[in-house]
Amino acid sequence: RYAFRLDAWLRGNAHRCDVLHYHEWLGVGYRVATAKAHGVAAYRHLRLVAQVHGPHFWALHNQRRLMDGEAVLVAAAERLSCEAADVVVSPSAYLLDLLRRHGWHLPQSRARVLLNVMRPVAAGAAAAAGGGDHSGGEQGVWTTDQSENLGETSNSSSSSSSTSSS
Repeated sequence: RYAFRLDAWLRGNAHRCDVLHYHEWLGVGYRVATAKAHGVAAYRHLRLVAQVHGPHFWALHNQRRLMDGEAVLVAAAERLSCEAADVVVSPSAYLLDLLRRHGWHLPQSRARVLLNVMRPVAAGAAAAAGGGDHSGGEQGVWTTDQSENLGETSNSSSSSSSTSSS
């Protein structure tokens, strides 16, 4: 259903887009990705970026549930939406390897690992910013604020990394 809605909207608005970034969830990009792969003119210029997080087959397996007919169709749509994308992004190499082991065709040249980047902030600062204090005490709270340097590899906080917005 979501794949049909996205395709219907994009057919009238593709000229407004350069990149379409979608998640594999429920195969939302399936119709657009397969249409582009089959040469639909309206989609030729689009760069399709599929983001994987936890495909249906994997979630059902981890819940120890069998796939019914609908689940098989969802799993196929998720797979095809990624295989037909120009780029596939995953938060881990583990997930890309798992998908490949299950037969997904994700060439190294089109698949990238992009970690879910978050930086630690003091719990009080997160609460003051409206994020709530979910730290349970002395622990830091992780935030996805991308205004800081995302190239840092350390997750340790220091007093110099705190900024004021007055």
